[in-house]
Amino acid sequence: MKKRSVWLALCALLGTLSLGAAVGCGSKSSTPDSVAPESSESVETPEISEEPEISEEPEISEEPEVSEEPEISEEPEVSEEPEEPAQPQRTLTVTSPTGEVFPYIDAAKNYLQAGEGADVSNYYVEVDNPCKPIVLTWTYDGDATSFLVEYATQADFSDVITVEVDGEATSMDLYNLYRGSDYYVRVTAVDETGANMECSEGEFQTTSLGPRVMNIDGIYNVRDLGGYETSLGKTIVQGIAYRGGSLCVPALGYAYPSNLTEEGKKYMSEVMGIKGELDFRTPGEAGVSGDSLIPGATLTYIQAGGYDDIFYQNKENYRQIFSYFADESNYPMYYHCTGGADRTGTVTFLLHALLGVSETECIQGYEFTSYSIYRLRGAQTGSYAERFQTMLTKMKADYEGDTLQEKVENYFLSAGLTEVEIYNIKAIFFGEPTKTAVYAPETFTKNVDGDLVLPIAGSKTPSKLYLGGVETEFTYANKKITVAANKLPALAKGNVNGKVVFTDNTELAFSFVYDEVNIKFMDNVMSFGEDGTILLTANREPLTGSGVVGYDYTACVRLTSTTPEKTDGGVRIFLGSYGVEIRGGEMRPYSIDANGTMKEVARDLKLGVPNNVFNKGGTFYLTIDFVNDLPVLTMKIVVENAVYEHSYSFASRVANEISSENAKMTFWIRTDAITSLTIYNENAWAKR
Repeated sequence: MKKRSVWLALCALLGTLSLGAAVGCGSKSSTPDSVAPESSESVETPEISEEPEISEEPEISEEPEVSEEPEISEEPEVSEEPEEPAQPQRTLTVTSPTGEVFPYIDAAKNYLQAGEGADVSNYYVEVDNPCKPIVLTWTYDGDATSFLVEYATQADFSDVITVEVDGEATSMDLYNLYRGSDYYVRVTAVDETGANMECSEGEFQTTSLGPRVMNIDGIYNVRDLGGYETSLGKTIVQGIAYRGGSLCVPALGYAYPSNLTEEGKKYMSEVMGIKGELDFRTPGEAGVSGDSLIPGATLTYIQAGGYDDIFYQNKENYRQIFSYFADESNYPMYYHCTGGADRTGTVTFLLHALLGVSETECIQGYEFTSYSIYRLRGAQTGSYAERFQTMLTKMKADYEGDTLQEKVENYFLSAGLTEVEIYNIKAIFFGEPTKTAVYAPETFTKNVDGDLVLPIAGSKTPSKLYLGGVETEFTYANKKITVAANKLPALAKGNVNGKVVFTDNTELAFSFVYDEVNIKFMDNVMSFGEDGTILLTANREPLTGSGVVGYDYTACVRLTSTTPEKTDGGVRIFLGSYGVEIRGGEMRPYSIDANGTMKEVARDLKLGVPNNVFNKGGTFYLTIDFVNDLPVLTMKIVVENAVYEHSYSFASRVANEISSENAKMTFWIRTDAITSLTIYNENAWAKR
């Protein structure tokens, strides 16, 4: 019996020790009180409870040492006994950056810190790329297989970007961070099983001084247009529009190494999300035709000159460029020329000014190209400074407004940009909803104006069109509704009401004044060759038509010209006694009597028509009306999407006037400014 008592006690002890160890690994919060009843239950195993000798032995049933051994059940060493030594405490610390950081080289930083009036040439260094990485560093006194590096602009890391680096690393370079933003960083050590160990957090701020410079593999001078605070009290959205240099080596052989790599293509497509690429060159200059080099982007060409060219023959091109900016379907976008310096610099200067960026920052944006492979661009000194200052001075002198922003806005209104388009440009760059508008001409004259074109501002797509209450067939492309002249419904002269229905079932109404005018094409009043053309090359020798047009008709002719780089002469076109000279971008009215005596009546009407306006195949309309017995000359030129129109009222009729029944078309050229002029009949137009 004594041996059985000892045996039972030993079994109970072993059961208690085993159960106590199991409870410590599962939960360190288990208490001795929770162990004791489990130990007593473990004693009652089937093998032991069925022993008759044991169950009937009075010494066993009354043995307190076995069933309620306090020393064993409450022994702390048993329930929490560590089987392995404690791991040493490791420390991971993010050490930098802290405070304000500058993502570009020190020379650029010094220039920007100099502020208003700083001459970039005083801070200029020859460098291919101004980008300087923001270096994130950390220390760790343990062993890690890798580190997870996370950075975000939200404190809760909801917009986190995560990068895994090698366990031996102690730093990582950060590029393309947003301008003027708080950044939160976190570094986590990871062991060989993939489990996270120690981590550390930090924060810093990117400077709001200067542009957001972009590091894109293979191309140069790339910057985000966003991040600037404006005079409107708003901040331009970042990540929707970028400016820069060419994506590949230009066709004309400029010695620039631009060549967007596969990595760069992937970044621009997948990270920047570029949808629209806008090139300010011609396809021939660019050397790229068809698809954009950026996967998924649509390439558009709108040729443009830079600097003071914006006031002359490029004014219409700039209207087209900013109409492109007013279409939110083109965003995110990347626009450029070859270097992103002159043409791109001019466009960006005007865009930032229109949005209300300060004049100092607009100039800094232009001059920042100096820190790239395209070299010095100074607003005060250097080979481009005179043209830049000419542009800025003329903008301030010729356009109304108390601020540069107001003057630039009035410039674009004068170029034909609509108020809704200007509103939508601002809305897009400030992250606000755009407006939808339909633009109808004030007047539309059948047989003169050709197709009826209704530009659309906004992002909606038209589904139906009504003119005078009649549903009308149309085509829609490039944000324009076009009704072919032969598809116009029968309309009464006078005011016509129209309506556009969009795919979302919203509607917009418009109106215009409709008229019909007798047109006389050149087919019956000029003698054309077999190819349907007349070539005029004789200097100052008139070419007169073989048939009468008369003052009751609008004369319609298509012209093309060859124009050297001179502006001191041009083309004269007469209908009977009244005509006009297109010279040096101006419209100069002339008169001629039945004896051939010619007189210049007025000068400098600022029509803004370049001498070579006809080179693209311009259609020219000339009308002579008599209002209160005074002749009124109306000239209209349609060249691609550009329309030039002006009327001039003569102070008196010509004393020896050519009568209507003798009024023919007459043409002159000046060969020192226009070397040749070709006239086309209606049937030859389709060949051009």
